[in-house]
Amino acid sequence: MSLKYCVFLAFLASYSPGLLAAAMGIPQNTLKLGLLLQSGFYSNFESEGKTRSTFAMQPINFVVTDWLPNGRKYWLELYYSQISFKAHENHLGESVKQSGAKLSFIHLFNSRQRWHPWLGLGLDLSKIDSSKRHFVDEDGYLIKSFKDNSTYSMSIASQFAAEWHYSSSANIGIKSEYILPVTDSLQSFTLSVYYIVRR
Repeated sequence: MSLKYCVFLAFLASYSPGLLAAAMGIPQNTLKLGLLLQSGFYSNFESEGKTRSTFAMQPINFVVTDWLPNGRKYWLELYYSQISFKAHENHLGESVKQSGAKLSFIHLFNSRQRWHPWLGLGLDLSKIDSSKRHFVDEDGYLIKSFKDNSTYSMSIASQFAAEWHYSSSANIGIKSEYILPVTDSLQSFTLSVYYIVRR
């Protein structure tokens, strides 16, 4: 999944929820689209070994969110990231490209107030391409290298956020997130800021 494909999915998602909302009897003007800037600590688990935890940023994530009939909301996030892990003794070094989508269901607290927190839980599905995979010794010399690897992964995403109604149509929020891999994949703890606006 490339960056262009993620953009295409974001465009598609911005139109399809309106049809779904109409079918479920939800007002269509509640759909919100937005952008999210994320940074945090990442580590990758592979059959050859584990990387050392590394700080990295995801410059742009696309967000689609709307109400569900039960009073909760869904949160769809499309992303693309590149992370370089430096090799250390007993820790794998590699370059990782990840593209994927997170779908979470969120519960809002004080949803009628101008400021409200929310909790989210969902799944993260992604494609991970790893290259330049290697180990070094204690002096930094290469001792073993591996072929490039491409795999699909699934993780559990848990979130806690605080959101502020900036205007009648726009919200600003701060979100913390923990990604726990179910298969060999990236594990992360991140903080992000986002801006969403009613379409």
